[in-house]
Amino acid sequence: SYAEAAKWYRRGADQGNADAQAALGELYQAGQGVSKNLSEAGKWYDLAARQDNARAQYSLGFMCETGRGLPQNQVQAAKWYLLAAEQGNTLAQYDLGQRYDLGIGVPADQVEAFKWLTLAAAQGQTDAAKRLEKVKSKMTRKEISEAQSRLASFSTNRMAPPPN
Repeated sequence: SYAEAAKWYRRGADQGNADAQAALGELYQAGQGVSKNLSEAGKWYDLAARQDNARAQYSLGFMCETGRGLPQNQVQAAKWYLLAAEQGNTLAQYDLGQRYDLGIGVPADQVEAFKWLTLAAAQGQTDAAKRLEKVKSKMTRKEISEAQSRLASFSTNRMAPPPN
């Protein structure tokens, strides 16, 4: 029962649990178990996103991109997508790669587009793999080399232990 789920998610969300906040945001966005309310969804996503919840960060990015529930703002959308992408969110990596390819909310940068699309494609995102081929066809060998270097650096930094 979505209504029962909403009740339990709200309890966790009110206690500051980011996963419960993100889940409650999803219920409000879809109108499942609660009345559909995009402002309320945005509120819960924002609380979860500020606790580094990648799912909520992606959802905020989407809301900013589309202007559904939040003012349309492509720069804000890119900011939230970047935070989610850095945590491995495949959809955010794909969307961020597209944004760098097209210069939406960020400066156009084929090297960054290559990096994010490669990460998304490596996780099985087929649209990212298709777009990556198009991006590669516009790049020089030097740019591809730079993109591979950034990709390796990003992957290495993600696996490094946190500083003491």
